[in-house]
Amino acid sequence: MSKFTAIMVKEMKDLLRDPKVVVGMIVVPLVLFPAMGAMFRTGMESAESEIQIGVMNQDTGQVSQDLIQILENNPGVKLYQPQSSSLEEAIQEAQTNEVKVLLVIPSGFSDKIEHTTGAEIDMYALVEGLGINEVISSSRVDAIIQGVNTQLSKNLISEKVPGTDPGNVLQPITTRGYTVVRGKTVNVPPALIASLVSSQSFIVPVVLMVMIMFVAQMAATSMATEKENKTLETLLTLPVSRLSILAGKMGGTAVVSLISAVAYIIGFSYYMSAFQFGEVESAITLKDIGLSITPVGFVMLGISIFMAVLAALSLSMVLAVFTQDVRSAQSLVSFTIMPLVFPSMIFIFADMNSLPVALKYVLLALPFSHPTIAASALALKNYSIVIGGIVYLGIFTLVVLLIAARMFNTERVVTAKITFGRKKSKSQP
Repeated sequence: MSKFTAIMVKEMKDLLRDPKVVVGMIVVPLVLFPAMGAMFRTGMESAESEIQIGVMNQDTGQVSQDLIQILENNPGVKLYQPQSSSLEEAIQEAQTNEVKVLLVIPSGFSDKIEHTTGAEIDMYALVEGLGINEVISSSRVDAIIQGVNTQLSKNLISEKVPGTDPGNVLQPITTRGYTVVRGKTVNVPPALIASLVSSQSFIVPVVLMVMIMFVAQMAATSMATEKENKTLETLLTLPVSRLSILAGKMGGTAVVSLISAVAYIIGFSYYMSAFQFGEVESAITLKDIGLSITPVGFVMLGISIFMAVLAALSLSMVLAVFTQDVRSAQSLVSFTIMPLVFPSMIFIFADMNSLPVALKYVLLALPFSHPTIAASALALKNYSIVIGGIVYLGIFTLVVLLIAARMFNTERVVTAKITFGRKKSKSQP
């Protein structure tokens, strides 16, 4: 086993022996996020199951009977009609039978509808708790009433104006959406493309942020632990080059951090899938409209993310040299690296060319912005800006690594420190 490999394996063992690392960064995300997603999905399933609607009909006309018939034929709706004629007693009866919403059709409802003067229905939401299912039940009834409105409108139009298509009266103007992508016109509405792009725009920033966060915190914690336990001095006296020590510590931290990041990403993906419950997948994909990333593009995106993580790792190692304990190391890294990561999130919502020139160059100077830019640029087959970002990340990382290597070749790696606050004054004689 080479000296570099020995240092890297030693670093990985030190990190994985810590229960806080194994439990907090690997086990918890693989268990906590899926459990939260399962609980959320269970709540949504119970809220979207068959809903029981009570109808108290005080009208004797045909339109009210048609409305009740439409409700009965609505899938996912179980109709309940209270026997009481009093509103208070009907509400109590509905609550006893676990009715979520009570609709009261007033007298004269059919006559008003037939004379197109408009009519109102009283809706009583019978809330027994503050859970999300209580809110969803009322929202579902609102959606059902909207459907009933549309159906009644079509019936009235057909009766009043025979031979007329009710749809052309309700919506006299319709649009046909086209989108021009990279000079190619596709018969796809812009809103659908925006939905497809937005559903994938958060993947790279989330992956990048998680990986950078773990790499930076672990690297800083590892170095600070060595200094705090006074084992760094012993390690530096071994017949191993200090560059091998630096490379080994960075390699071991990177491997463990990658495992932690993958665990969080897997758990987070299960959690986010719970929010897509009940959604209908679109028949159009980004590949159909020429916005998919090619295999070469995925390789370039992986290189960009790897270079950004390597930059965070080298930068955190340099910062950790100036700390004396774990707490100060984590604070210093968070205060330094996280402000560099967050501004890159602006590229999720704004295109680089639409930003002011000064802001654009400031964001381009931040190393962690380039993987987010690359994700969008690769979909548009704009490889030049991706290659430029990789080159910039390589130069940035090389400069930071040279600084770290120079520091490790001096005694500054042991003596350097940053103190917060004023120094204690010496006692006066």
